[in-house]
Amino acid sequence: MSLAKATEYLEAMACRLDNHGLPEGVLYDAKVLYKKAVDKKICRGRKFGAMMAACLFLACQENHSSRTPKEIAGAANGPSMKEITKMVKLLKEELELVSKATDAGDLWRRYCSNLGMNSIQDRKAVEETLKNLAKLDIRRSPTSVVAAVLYMIVKLASNGKTVEDVQQETGASVGTIKSTYKEIYPYASTIVPNWYCKYLEDIKIRNTR
Repeated sequence: MSLAKATEYLEAMACRLDNHGLPEGVLYDAKVLYKKAVDKKICRGRKFGAMMAACLFLACQENHSSRTPKEIAGAANGPSMKEITKMVKLLKEELELVSKATDAGDLWRRYCSNLGMNSIQDRKAVEETLKNLAKLDIRRSPTSVVAAVLYMIVKLASNGKTVEDVQQETGASVGTIKSTYKEIYPYASTIVPNWYCKYLEDIKIRNTR
């Protein structure tokens, strides 16, 4: 497949993936990865869509704009998450790539924006809660952890958002969000910053006057 066709496919995926656009370097790096794969004849006999999706996935990680395999699969509009994950592994091995793992820090800002959590206090509370949680041994995927923390914060803030809203924006299932939330809830008093709880209490007092 030509580089022009690959570019067209990548741009279409990027558009479906993020209406606000990805960092400029993502598409460039994805095209470079595809060119390397073509030069090493890795693409022969393999699905074009899965190859393109894997290149975009790795380029997102490299540019600190990680997307989950599920998000990439949704944008790819064809290849399955399993096919993409398998292709990512192949590219890493064949091209000897050292890529970054998906990090919770790359996800929470986007999810907050999508949920309409734009206040400085809410966003800072999510960030600090995730940092505190990282010190504990919670063996869940970054997406599950971020989704559970967002659910915890929206429940505390009573901002009208539901677990279904969190599910829709993060892609984690309602069951996964609730089970992860249940797992981290015993640590709520130590992971949620005290200043945020006081901030919410002050708002509640002002609203009852």
